[in-house]
Amino acid sequence: MKKKNYTWYLWGMLLSTFAIISLLYWLPDNLFGVPLQKVDIFSELRHSDADAPNGKDVEQLTRNSATDDGETEKEIKERDAIYEDLKKQDATLENEDSIEPSSPDKEESKSTPKVYFEDFNPSHLGLRNTYAALAKRKIDGTPLRIAFLGDSFIEADIFTLDLRKFLQSRYGGGGAGWMPFSSEVSGYRQGITHSFSGWKDHFIIRQSKELYPLTGHYYTCEGSATLQYKVAKGYTPWDCATIFYTSNKEVQVTLSSADTTQQYSLPPSSEMSAYAIKGQGGEMKLSFSGAEGAKFYGIALDGTKQGGGVILDNFSHRGSSGFQLGQIDTQLGKRFAALRPYHLIVLQYGLNVASDKTKDYTYYTKRMAEAIDHLKKLYPHTDIVIMGVSDRAKRSGGEPHTMPAIYALRNAQRKLASEKGIVFWDTFEAMGGENSMGRFVKQGWAAKDYTHLSFKGGKRLAEVFYNSFLFEEKYYQRIRR
Repeated sequence: MKKKNYTWYLWGMLLSTFAIISLLYWLPDNLFGVPLQKVDIFSELRHSDADAPNGKDVEQLTRNSATDDGETEKEIKERDAIYEDLKKQDATLENEDSIEPSSPDKEESKSTPKVYFEDFNPSHLGLRNTYAALAKRKIDGTPLRIAFLGDSFIEADIFTLDLRKFLQSRYGGGGAGWMPFSSEVSGYRQGITHSFSGWKDHFIIRQSKELYPLTGHYYTCEGSATLQYKVAKGYTPWDCATIFYTSNKEVQVTLSSADTTQQYSLPPSSEMSAYAIKGQGGEMKLSFSGAEGAKFYGIALDGTKQGGGVILDNFSHRGSSGFQLGQIDTQLGKRFAALRPYHLIVLQYGLNVASDKTKDYTYYTKRMAEAIDHLKKLYPHTDIVIMGVSDRAKRSGGEPHTMPAIYALRNAQRKLASEKGIVFWDTFEAMGGENSMGRFVKQGWAAKDYTHLSFKGGKRLAEVFYNSFLFEEKYYQRIRR
């Protein structure tokens, strides 16, 4: 009996497997908002020096020609000269208020460059509302209000947790700021413990045809539902909890804390309302009843006893490109802006559009320009900062290297800031520049997806942003003299 030869079957199976694995490289970068890790069996061979930036990769950009308040060119040049003089001083003198980088590696700490806000406002006053509010906070008791809008890079309060702590330690204020009713990452937050039951989350990316304010979420419940918050050790508690909602009938809320139980009635309101519960500390449970048909947008946990201070809110939307800002309902958006205004909005987006298949981000900047224009209509007196895309790496040549797309996207974001006359902050440079994500992973400051920071990495980046913020304060103090 003749034996069968299985050699061709074996080769067929190997070739089929090879073909399937090769095709996995062409998977999209994300699916339904969930980032996918590419399989690239040729990654060791792909790196090319042509992908790296050649010399200085930043375009020479200028401010818009139109000036604010009819100012003269001489006045603007004087401000620019003041700024450059401060930068020279900053390079030679130690800033006693700045935070030393947290790296255990002294050489790594020294190699971290100073990063300054790049102000493309025609009058070099792109952050004037921010620093005017900061200066007035002790006079009128109004806090400086900052909002960070971003994607999963700042999810679970990574980066903003430590930046909030730095700013509140220096300028006053307390609390965790804006909190959702429910969250996929509530268990990962470090500054506050958050638990909930009975809530349905409506999200601007998943249910895009519904109406949303800046929050990008609203929450509903059938029957009863609960919320529970407890501040973590080492973080400042809140003394005012404000619920944002709409309802066609009265909603009953029971607040339980360590030493008291109180009943509250949220009055009916066809437009978004804010109901403040004052006098609470660092732990509470809220039980809702009769809330069928009501919409809840979130709760703000703020520390206001000191008067003034800083409030910093984190609105992170997993999978967001930033385009969703253009979908904010105008009426709801303006109402939310009236109830919870901001002096500064920072836009942290880009990771969900960065792709090796794209080096032309004209479409991205066009859509983001539309989103920024819409944001300016909702917040006409608010400063806007584009926080440039962070480093993101993939393995090639055996080591993690910066994705070529990051350079193109970073330049596109800087150009967008220039065209809109707003401010740019270079996250890529703040991390250490080219191939810095690989170093972050080695230090335990980033996940092994070479995309997302850990809390340690978030703190490191917050230190650099905070030092940039302190430097900019000196500039506005000088020009007010």
